[in-house]
Amino acid sequence: MRLINVQTYRLEEFSEEQLPPYAILSHTWGSDQDEVSFRDITKRSTERASANHWPIKFEGCCEQAAKDDLEYVWIDTCCIDKSNSVELSEAINSMFRWYRKARICYAYLSDVTDESVEANPHMVSEFSGSRWFKRGWTLQELLAPRNVQFYNATWTLLGSKTDMKILRLIQKETGIPRLFLRGEALTNASIAQRMSWASGRTTKRKEDIAYCLLGIFGIMMPMIYGEGDRAFIRLQEELIKRTRDASIFAWGLPSETPAPVHFEDITSAGLFATSPADFANSSHIISQNREIKSSATFVVEGGCVRSEIPLYTDPAGQLFGLLNCGLLSNNSGSKVVGIPLVKDQSGEYNRPGGHYSQLFPASEVTTISQIYIKTERDQKTTTASSYSNCFEIENLIEPGLKLIEVEPQDCWREKESLIATSNHCPGSNLQQYWLRFRPEDEGSTDFIVLLELQILGSQRKAQCHIMTSSQTTPLKDLVQYSSNMRPTAFGHNVARGNSRSIYVTIDQYTTAWICMFVVKIAETTTLPTITVNATFELELQAAKYEREKTAKEKNKLYLEIGRFNKQRGTAYTLESVEERLAEIRQEQIQLEAIQIWRTELSKKELSIERKFDDFEKTALVNNYDPVRSAEISTAKGELVT
Repeated sequence: MRLINVQTYRLEEFSEEQLPPYAILSHTWGSDQDEVSFRDITKRSTERASANHWPIKFEGCCEQAAKDDLEYVWIDTCCIDKSNSVELSEAINSMFRWYRKARICYAYLSDVTDESVEANPHMVSEFSGSRWFKRGWTLQELLAPRNVQFYNATWTLLGSKTDMKILRLIQKETGIPRLFLRGEALTNASIAQRMSWASGRTTKRKEDIAYCLLGIFGIMMPMIYGEGDRAFIRLQEELIKRTRDASIFAWGLPSETPAPVHFEDITSAGLFATSPADFANSSHIISQNREIKSSATFVVEGGCVRSEIPLYTDPAGQLFGLLNCGLLSNNSGSKVVGIPLVKDQSGEYNRPGGHYSQLFPASEVTTISQIYIKTERDQKTTTASSYSNCFEIENLIEPGLKLIEVEPQDCWREKESLIATSNHCPGSNLQQYWLRFRPEDEGSTDFIVLLELQILGSQRKAQCHIMTSSQTTPLKDLVQYSSNMRPTAFGHNVARGNSRSIYVTIDQYTTAWICMFVVKIAETTTLPTITVNATFELELQAAKYEREKTAKEKNKLYLEIGRFNKQRGTAYTLESVEERLAEIRQEQIQLEAIQIWRTELSKKELSIERKFDDFEKTALVNNYDPVRSAEISTAKGELVT
């Protein structure tokens, strides 16, 4: 291990058994002129020193170490020969240990200018907002040393990580509980918790988001720059060889208010997380929840992880594997983490993309099953592979139709000619998608296609319906009032427009656990027995509603007539004649109003019945079922004259 002599600014090398007391620097890298490199120290140290060109970061670190009666410091920029890949790999694997052994760690915040951390908004914001708290490497530099001193850009001491005012700010900014900031063994935090501490941090190179966590998990592995995201997968593979902590798979939990699910360019998310960011909402997950009596062992075999875990199917039909980790017991009982799973045709399981992990009561744990879960993320091979289930609308050139509207609008992917269905159907297993097609012929009626997808567990069933519509009938009205349509309006896959008949079918294609439904629309010479007219159905609904409304109003009229007749039947004495004359005049006014009301209702009833006569004729012409329901019978009151 190389150390810098704080007096000579020269490197000296020591074996770890003979290390002198030393300070160590934690910082964020700046521009080249702000850093001292290994080459600067070994080749040009005299030149820089004589020219007084040492950056404040380097010089201030050495001066502070001297003030603390330390002869040596370690700084990553100049104590490692990064041109030597073997040395770099050894240094990265040793770094946590080096920070742990340091007598003191100087956390240099180059973007903090205030000279104290007091309870004022500006200072708190500047300290907490320092990029030092967002860098991947500084996480272990915060946790490993027992003594961390924070300095601002001019090397003014801000405080120690054990100072209560600093401790509170660090805990709030990092989400790390105080006991771990004070030196509690990191092994007492679950893997998910430790990953969550790194979830908001970044590194310049993709691989470093894994390498900067090696010491925090006590892992050693070779550095392979160029492997990208694979480095983080390798870290997790090494972890499951050394631990039974199931929280390593407890990623993908939603926030308190889950964001809308966005489909990814993958068919399987893979068993492993892609980065610590996947653990952003796992800071509360603890390992070894005793509510689950599983073996909690994980064995990597041929692209899968073999384990014995309980399986649970939720009311919506989604399958989950319940992990041996979760929340602490509370008044509502313990909860365990369930990861979404889908069984493919080979009998192995995939962790599907676009699905959240969830928390379930530990009481849901039942039979334990041995299963194989695929570890790899499957890259899409076709556009449709981005979605767990989807409808693909086949070429519409031949029938001369144009798709002009889809409801819901946000599910339509126009470039791919796809309808991306939802993975979840809150409160229902049935999803409906409405499409409006318009023929090229001017003034032609539109064709309305309804696609339905029913999800029951791992089973997917789709069906289609077709009907015609006027061009002015809003598609949203059809969506809104479709549940009130007559059952006979559905179940037809042929419809006749002004000049052509259109036939719609669905073909299902299943690969592993993805279902794609190809919607084929073609012109046919076959004349349908019945063509359902969606506009007619809506108008019929409106007429029925108006008739029911009129009937209720008619009942109110008859109640008023009955009340009036009862009042007219009251006996009167000679003494009350004068009073009665005034009442008669009032009754006359009421009677005239009733007569007007009755006349208006009669006209309205006649208009509605004529409309139903027209509906009946239309139904007969199109072989519809009769549209008239049972006549509304209402007892009629008689006026006493």
